[in-house]
Amino acid sequence: MEVRAHMKNSIRTIAAAAALFALPASGAQAITNGTATTNHDYVGALVSHDDTGRYLICTGTLISPTVFMTAAHCLVDEPTDYLEVSFDSFVGAPDVGPDVTLHRGTPYGHPAFEDETAPGDTHDIAVIVLDEPVKGVKTAKLPSKNALTKLARRDVLDELRFGVVGYGREGYDAASDEFFGGGGKRFAFTAFGKLEDFKLFNDQTGSTGGTCRGDSGGPVFLGAGRVVVGIVSDGDETCMEHGVNYRTDTKSARSFLKPFLKSRDDD
Repeated sequence: MEVRAHMKNSIRTIAAAAALFALPASGAQAITNGTATTNHDYVGALVSHDDTGRYLICTGTLISPTVFMTAAHCLVDEPTDYLEVSFDSFVGAPDVGPDVTLHRGTPYGHPAFEDETAPGDTHDIAVIVLDEPVKGVKTAKLPSKNALTKLARRDVLDELRFGVVGYGREGYDAASDEFFGGGGKRFAFTAFGKLEDFKLFNDQTGSTGGTCRGDSGGPVFLGAGRVVVGIVSDGDETCMEHGVNYRTDTKSARSFLKPFLKSRDDD
């Protein structure tokens, strides 16, 4: 699980969809085999640092000019003084190039987060509060309360596609047992798997795509729009079968985000 130990170490369980796409020998396509995108300017790369330089750890989404939403597990073992965000189309994997535009901010993970693989409410949600508003970049939108639950009651989730965007790995080579690519912003559609109280599962066994290492924290959009209904959180070892996403339409997620989005009407 290398994209520097998160792409580093918070890919700390092999299954952590710290997520980026993996391409199996048999052919499930992921943001591995998605397409490079310049349309999702509100999706960015989460960048950390140590004494050797800067490196890509995860993906995330700008939900206000100063609030970047990502996964709490992306912050594990990373500096707490500041992290950086880039909306460039390519940042590098894992080492971030010197010409990448970076926005500095303070990380805040959900205080109840412990393990993204736990059952129930994992609280795998975090934000980076940026020092300065991001100019020239539109923001993504959050869903209404219990939006996915309401769609499930209408029995239409199986018919929907979910857009995923991330900077994670672009493929998996079974012969060498290694992931390759990554560092560029890519888009794919993924199929619905199942819905739980706090999690949205994607089916990545088909040809529509999925998420993989380095995509953790990135958005799961309802269709081709910019409503973020999930945060990439977990998945199977080689990103070929399923993706697990933390729902953003629940009371739990909304309660965490509310203080950071004071101008947003919670209803």
